[in-house]
Amino acid sequence: MNHVLFPRYNSKHTTTLCFSNDMLLQIKKICYMLCYCRCEIVLIISINALNPQGSDCDTKCTDCRGQTCHACIDGYYPSEKNCYICTYSACATCSSANSCDTCFSGVWGYSCNARCSEGCNNSICNRFNGSCSCTSGYYGTNCVRTCSTNCVNKQCSTIDGSCVCNQGFYGNTCENTCLHGCQDCDDGSQCTECPVGKYGRLCTNVCYCNGSCDFETGQCDKQSTCPSQCNTCSATGVCTACQTGFYGTQCNQACSTVCDGGCHQNGTCFECVQSNVFGLKCNRQCSILCLNGTCDRWTGECPLKCNSRCELCDSSTGNCTKCNQNNNYGNDCQSYCNAGCSNQTCNHTTGECFSCTVGQRGPYCNISCSSGCSSSGCDRDSGNCKNCVTNRYGSGCQLPCSENCRANPSGSSCDINGTCLYGCVNDFTGNDCRIGKLLQ
Repeated sequence: MNHVLFPRYNSKHTTTLCFSNDMLLQIKKICYMLCYCRCEIVLIISINALNPQGSDCDTKCTDCRGQTCHACIDGYYPSEKNCYICTYSACATCSSANSCDTCFSGVWGYSCNARCSEGCNNSICNRFNGSCSCTSGYYGTNCVRTCSTNCVNKQCSTIDGSCVCNQGFYGNTCENTCLHGCQDCDDGSQCTECPVGKYGRLCTNVCYCNGSCDFETGQCDKQSTCPSQCNTCSATGVCTACQTGFYGTQCNQACSTVCDGGCHQNGTCFECVQSNVFGLKCNRQCSILCLNGTCDRWTGECPLKCNSRCELCDSSTGNCTKCNQNNNYGNDCQSYCNAGCSNQTCNHTTGECFSCTVGQRGPYCNISCSSGCSSSGCDRDSGNCKNCVTNRYGSGCQLPCSENCRANPSGSSCDINGTCLYGCVNDFTGNDCRIGKLLQ
């Protein structure tokens, strides 16, 4: 019976459990199969190391000669007259403490510590070099390389990775891409198949057949006809006349909905439905500077324009909705923002400032802050000072600090509420030092 020492979880203490030699070997195998790691098992004592009937060798010994064991059961190795469990957890059999004779399935190497490639059939590989028979999709001596994704069904030779290529690829392992525009090819110099609507060795020529065309000549197949919106077409399927409402070499593009009465075969509108657009296809908007939104059909020129000081204007009234200069405002942008406005910019309609320069207040920033306000200015709406000049207090800093406040050599003797900052003189009391000391 073997005693095995296990550390308790998250504890400095340990628990000792007893197992037979067979059970101990099974635990070791299970541990390996679950995590492919070495199971650290500390053997404390072997009570049944000697045969109870009096034999000189361990009970696991299969070849005992006198007082020396020459062979043990699987999973153990001989040393003098005893059998010890193999040192490396992945060993199936061993003959000494430092090496494995055979490994469990899925590993290889001197100490069975290297895993067989996932490409090996049934995870079985050569004990000494890891070589194996490959599963589908892998190739190479150790089956560590995967077939190219450009191979048909991702299948390839298990020896060198060669395969049949998907369309658009070529090469021994389909590592190369066909020329741009090819449907398929045998090498990188020309195409062997073109997509529908193209022909020629480089698939750069266009055929306009309602069906397929000859790879060499581009002639439409016999079953091909003119595109459905064609009134007439050439031998290569190029439309020579379109039905009303369509245009293009195949008459497969619809005229713009802003075309009045359809369009020419090049897509140019006969006329425009609306008066606020212009251009060959009536797809360009007249300038917002054009009064009433109308302009010349071909050039886009405005017959009537907004005031020159407007950047934008109302097309029906001509009033400016945005001025060219940020410091102008009004319907005709002739008025200037007040100088007290920050950056001299204001609302283009009302002239109200977005913000004021320091020292100014009011909607138009044309009212000066109180003279008692410090250089930080005042609130734009209320006019209250943000800070007062030395020895002044109040919302407008119009009141002097109490003469009974103790002087501050480096600043004001009271805060904006009139409270003395450094106490009172002459026995006066109170926040503002205006209460005299009572006579005794």
